[in-house]
Amino acid sequence: MAKKKNTADSWRQFRYVRNQCINFIKTAKLDYFNKQINILENPETNVKNWWKLLRNLSGQPSKASNYPPLLVNNEYIEDDNEKSNAFNLFFCKQATVDDSTASFPNTPMSDDIPVLNNIIITEEEVFDHLSLLDVTKATGPDEISGRLLKYAARELSRPLAQLFNKSIREAVYPETWKLESVIPVFKSCDRELVSNYRPISLLSIIGKSMERCVFKHFFNFLTKHNIITCATSGFMPGDSTINQLLHITDLFGRALDAGKEIRVVFFDISRAFDRVWHEGLIYKLKSIGIRGNLLKWFMSYLSNRKQKVVISGQSSDTFGVNAGVPQGSI
Repeated sequence: MAKKKNTADSWRQFRYVRNQCINFIKTAKLDYFNKQINILENPETNVKNWWKLLRNLSGQPSKASNYPPLLVNNEYIEDDNEKSNAFNLFFCKQATVDDSTASFPNTPMSDDIPVLNNIIITEEEVFDHLSLLDVTKATGPDEISGRLLKYAARELSRPLAQLFNKSIREAVYPETWKLESVIPVFKSCDRELVSNYRPISLLSIIGKSMERCVFKHFFNFLTKHNIITCATSGFMPGDSTINQLLHITDLFGRALDAGKEIRVVFFDISRAFDRVWHEGLIYKLKSIGIRGNLLKWFMSYLSNRKQKVVISGQSSDTFGVNAGVPQGSI
C-alpha cells in the first residue's frame, strides 16, 4: 500500500505496522525459548525428550541421521542410497544361519504337558493396546500413523480384532507386516565401519499391536505353568539384568568370605537377535506346549521376512532374511 500510494502518511503507517510485527516476532521467540528452558529445567521431563529437545535447540542433527562417509571394500561412500545398501547388505549377511548340519537336541516331546494351540483376541484387548500407543514413534513401512490408530481406537478395535483372530485361525501372518524398515544405530568404536552399527526395525504399528495381543496370552501361559526359569531376568516384568548382576555379586562375595574358589565362564553371543535359528525356535515352542494353529502362526510370522534400510529418506534394495528376529518387535 505504501509503495502504491507513496505518501508520507502511508509510509508512516507502514513503519508502524512493520515495527509491531518485529516486536511480535521478538516476543514470540522469547516466549518459545522460555517454554523450552522450562521443559529442560523440569525434573519430570522424560530423559529421551530432554536430549531430543537439547539437540534441536543446539542445532545438532539427531543420532540416527548423522552418518559419516562409510568405509566399504577400502573405499569411502558418501551417497545416502549407497550407504543404505551397504548397511542392508551387511545386516542381511549377519541374519543368515547355515543349518544344513544342525540337529535338534534329544528332548522327548511329552504329550503330558499344558498345551496352548489357539488364542482369542478380544475387542477390548485391541482397544487397550491402541489407546496406549506412543504417537511420537515413527511409522512402519505401511506408513499408517500411530496417531490415527490411537485417536480412532474405539472405532478400529472391532475390525482389527476380527482381522487378528482370522490371522491366527488361518495361521497366516500378513506379508505386508513382514517388511521392516531398518535404522542403523551406532554402537561404539569407529563410525566409518558398518560393523559398528546395529539394526533397529521399524515395523507396521498394526502388526506390532497384534504382536502385543499374542504376547499377552503367550506370556500368561508361560508364567501360569512355570515354564520360564527363575534364572531368566531379561525382558521380565519386575525383574532386570541388574538384579541378576546383584545376585551374582552377592554369591561371589559369600564364596570369597567362606574361602572358596570361584571359577566362571561367560558367554557373549555376537548379534544374538540377528542369528536366532528359526527351526530351533519353532522346535523349542513346540517342546513347551505351543501347538496347532498358534504354532503354525509363529512359523508364518518368522518365514519370508524382508527388510530395507532407510537413511535420510533414501531406501536400499529390499532383501530377504532367513534368520533372526526384528530388534523392535514385541
